[in-house]
Amino acid sequence: MIKNKSKIELFDIKLDNLPKNQVLENIFTLSEKKTPSYITTTNVEFLMRSLKDPEFRKILNSAALNLIDGHGVIWGYLLLNSWAPKFILFRDIYVVLQLVIYILFYPVIVRLFKKKYFITPGADIVWDIAEKSVQERKSIYLLGNKNGLDPNAVEKASLELQTKIYDLKIAGTHSFSGTDEESKNVVYTIKHSGADFVFCSLGSPSQEYWMHKYLSKSGAKVAIGVGGSLDFIAKVQNRAPKIIRLIGFEWLYRLIRQPKRIKRQKAILDFIIYIIKLKLT
Repeated sequence: MIKNKSKIELFDIKLDNLPKNQVLENIFTLSEKKTPSYITTTNVEFLMRSLKDPEFRKILNSAALNLIDGHGVIWGYLLLNSWAPKFILFRDIYVVLQLVIYILFYPVIVRLFKKKYFITPGADIVWDIAEKSVQERKSIYLLGNKNGLDPNAVEKASLELQTKIYDLKIAGTHSFSGTDEESKNVVYTIKHSGADFVFCSLGSPSQEYWMHKYLSKSGAKVAIGVGGSLDFIAKVQNRAPKIIRLIGFEWLYRLIRQPKRIKRQKAILDFIIYIIKLKLT
């Protein structure tokens, strides 16, 4: 049974606002169940896609855990659920000022609320699960993206994880190109590997659709959508310094280093505009 669930909701997506120790406890509880479960790590891009893609929204809300990956999600939730005057003219001015203040001082503002909010990036949870898997005698299968930055990232990530975490059992790896026939072969391989966890690093929404469709056939107990986490582990790309992550600007750091992400980062601007529209409605 999943314990101590603290939910917040944004755009009709239910999100699990949990500290890391509870996230890990729940993940390993799920790994003991007969019915397989998948876990998502939701960011602003996920939320914006869910508005246009009902099936994707359904997949997110069907996850055993829908973790919060990104300060933008918390920023939007706090702004949308904060007080505003009812009188239209005052409300509009207030909301604009509030928007500016929230953008400039978010790291301070979020600490003023009595309720705590927790960010659980896939890049962090991968290491935590791997370390605990050694203690719990669990094995992990790594499913990477052949069409990503480095087609060999999954093998490099496997080597790095096993180098850093003594006695970690990697049940197998595969660099996935995205065909249905290949998925059937991957499912067969995972099933015969005896893997408990699948780290699904295919990028969104491919990884969420894959987990939803194929996990139950794979024999694994838990699949986790971890996005580009294996690229970080494999050192194919560098993660933002901790201070930048803490103040919520990891997205900007990645954009500067990878200008091609500009189309994806448009979701952030769309998200801000949509939050304002909802706030002024």
